Amino acid sequence: MTAALASLRAAGGLERGSVAVTASPSIVSRLLPAVVRSFHAAHPSVSVTLRDDGAEGIGRRVAEGSADFGIGSEWDLGGAELGTLDYRKLFRDRFGIVCRPNDPIVPAAHRELPWSALAGRDLVGLAADTGIQRLLARHRGLKLPPEPALTVSNTLGQLAMVEAGLGLAVMPESAATLAGAERLRFIPLTRPVVWREICLITRQDRSLSPAARAFRDIALRRLREAPLAPGVEWLA
Repeated sequence: MTAALASLRAAGGLERGSVAVTASPSIVSRLLPAVVRSFHAAHPSVSVTLRDDGAEGIGRRVAEGSADFGIGSEWDLGGAELGTLDYRKLFRDRFGIVCRPNDPIVPAAHRELPWSALAGRDLVGLAADTGIQRLLARHRGLKLPPEPALTVSNTLGQLAMVEAGLGLAVMPESAATLAGAERLRFIPLTRPVVWREICLITRQDRSLSPAARAFRDIALRRLREAPLAPGVEWLA
């Protein structure tokens, strides 16, 4: 009912209302600040709420209606009580290892490393409700230690732990460009090359309000305009 009333209030235009967006930490910290700035310049009376979360939380917030849309990895929520989600693929980025520049794992001559190079090393992993951790756990053929030495809730925490010398982190290249990563080294992993896909997540049975559509359009435009890391490929 709250969502329906908000849509009715916004139907006449964008003079008032609200937008709620949920996304992965890397999207919230790198993409959405510029989006919010542009959106508020055009629609100063519309309030914006941003929530960063793992893939499961992003999907659940969109399905339950507490977020207008999400940007993150695909996640099968299950349960007939939740709204059916639509996933529109936006981009994909390849996985690599993040380490300190003086770490012995840094290759002397090659720009890539095989997954087998992680054998015997302590890893800083992610919580099980994140799309990254689920993807790695399900991908056969990766030579990863059975249990991470340390587990954190998001990629920002991974970068902080790596910088403190507490282990290595496996993450997509776009996440390895967050604040603090400039003091670290990203090395692509190969044999096999593994990709993480980021999607625009909406409910199939509910249209976006005018305010949410405007915010979505600015977000997609900003994403297209943003410089991409070498291992990131646009899909939409």
